[in-house]
Amino acid sequence: MKANMRGIVFRRYGNPTKVMKLETDIDRPQPGSGEVLIKVNSSSINAADVHMVLADYVIIRILMGFFKPSKSRRILGMDVAGTIENVGENVSRFRVGDVVAADIRNKLGGGFAEYVIVNEDRLVKIPSGVSFE
Repeated sequence: MKANMRGIVFRRYGNPTKVMKLETDIDRPQPGSGEVLIKVNSSSINAADVHMVLADYVIIRILMGFFKPSKSRRILGMDVAGTIENVGENVSRFRVGDVVAADIRNKLGGGFAEYVIVNEDRLVKIPSGVSFE
């Protein structure tokens, strides 16, 4: 049985309060080579997330999908902090249990979910005594 997770998803462009919905049956991703699975503790909303859901620039529609966001681009959230839950092959700098933060603009999001896949080179360890927020 495949593990599921919750996430904030949008299937069409528009006002975030009208098009973003909580879904509870999203397949939990698995890390590939050079990737880690983060259990998200905190994520922030930034201007890029707002522009993506509004699709108010042509370049966004080129990146995300012209008429609606592509299936792989339906979860926003480009800034995340959490704990590494699993690591893929060829990950050398991090291990399960490390507390990390990441900027995942290169993936165009994914952080508004319980779990997110991040390339090892996008991660930094959070020093002890520093909160997730």
